[in-house]
Amino acid sequence: MDILSTVQPITILLYHQVGHNPKSKTNLDCFCRADYFYSQMAYLKESPFTVISLKDAYQYLFVKDNLSRPAIVLTFDDGDASFYDAVFPVLQEFMFPSVLFPVSGLLGQKTEWFKHACSRMPIIAPEQLRELHAFGVEIGSHSVDHPRLTQLNDRQIFRQIYDSKNWLEEIISDEVMAFAYPHGDYNRKVVDAVKKSGYLCAVTCLAKAANHAPNPFEIPRKYITYNDDLGRFVCKLSS
Repeated sequence: MDILSTVQPITILLYHQVGHNPKSKTNLDCFCRADYFYSQMAYLKESPFTVISLKDAYQYLFVKDNLSRPAIVLTFDDGDASFYDAVFPVLQEFMFPSVLFPVSGLLGQKTEWFKHACSRMPIIAPEQLRELHAFGVEIGSHSVDHPRLTQLNDRQIFRQIYDSKNWLEEIISDEVMAFAYPHGDYNRKVVDAVKKSGYLCAVTCLAKAANHAPNPFEIPRKYITYNDDLGRFVCKLSS
């Protein structure tokens, strides 16, 4: 089935941190204001869009027939602890599904890939991850420790992708079906490793509607950033 035959658009949104005050060295492309996030979710609740899981999006894009309404998927990379405290309560209020892509090797620790130590953020703990999954949050993989995968050798690439999936599945006692490329960095070798590791799909940082995915392992997502007030947010949904 041609992916573009899926007439109703499916837009996958990419969030990282959600909070009230970013630290001085925080990358604002990876930070969403908590008040903006709430207004965005409130808008979606009253909008023509339906919010669906990534599993359902995969089915509609590559297996099933068309959706009856345009759809949104909410994804959150890294596993910042703010998801547990600031994001999940809002998602529960609006009864929205979501997918969290934590860095498996840093659960309960702080991020290590930021240039400035002061901007490092705490990653969600294993017991919190288990609790979120029990409440319906879909868990995906974001590698073991968030490297640029294209800069690694074959063995290192496979370890980052395969080990992360296995560790997370042990924690949540369920399948991890989706992978998110750290830094949005991937090539054909990385895609092949994702396939061989048993994932069903993978998401990128290419800013397009998901309907334009050339295959299940290169599904686009749109960044939501510090500057995305409600007006900019709505524009991203329709672009």
